[in-house]
Amino acid sequence: MDSPAHFYEGGWRVQQIPMKKLVGKGVIINVKQKTSIDPDYRVTVEDLVNYERTYGPIPDGAVVLMNSGWSDKYPNPTSVFNTPTPSDPKTFHFPGWHENATAWLMKNRNINIIGVDTPSTDYGQSKVFPTHVLMGKHNIIGVENVGFLDKIPESGSTICVAVLKLTDGSGAPARVFAMVEENKEVLASGSESLLSEVFFMFSLIPFVHRLIGQ
Repeated sequence: MDSPAHFYEGGWRVQQIPMKKLVGKGVIINVKQKTSIDPDYRVTVEDLVNYERTYGPIPDGAVVLMNSGWSDKYPNPTSVFNTPTPSDPKTFHFPGWHENATAWLMKNRNINIIGVDTPSTDYGQSKVFPTHVLMGKHNIIGVENVGFLDKIPESGSTICVAVLKLTDGSGAPARVFAMVEENKEVLASGSESLLSEVFFMFSLIPFVHRLIGQ
């Protein structure tokens, strides 16, 4: 989890984040088809508008997560960073958020968290990380390396980000999980349903921390 201070001086540090900001209605923006064609794809305003046409307005306090299908690539670093040289950030190719879509959420919706199933909320080729900066400026929390998003519905879940409370931390490992109502269908291609209040833990952050340390 990135706290707002990660890219913005004066933003909340980990211990300053109100607990109510670490939970919200799940909004899953499915861009898997687009990222299968363009690994540098960035979530657009159009993606958000199309989501709202299907599910209605993004609710207050939402946790908005990009589902690019990228978690299927873990734990292979060459696949995760989509490069034969995963130690060289200049060669990274993975999807993220376009700053215009991030700014649209800041201006038009009241959300708690923006997240991705890739290593960064900004796409792999970013040099100035505009989404990180916007999120920090508006005290929006970021979550990265989220996995198993196909196991929850695109609308209708409640998502919690149980972050390790590190004093003065600009970020910390987090255990991310979703709560889904009984008998809620979770796979577009199947009929699998969940029992009441079943928790899906889908954080991949421990792997990434090991990877960065190599």
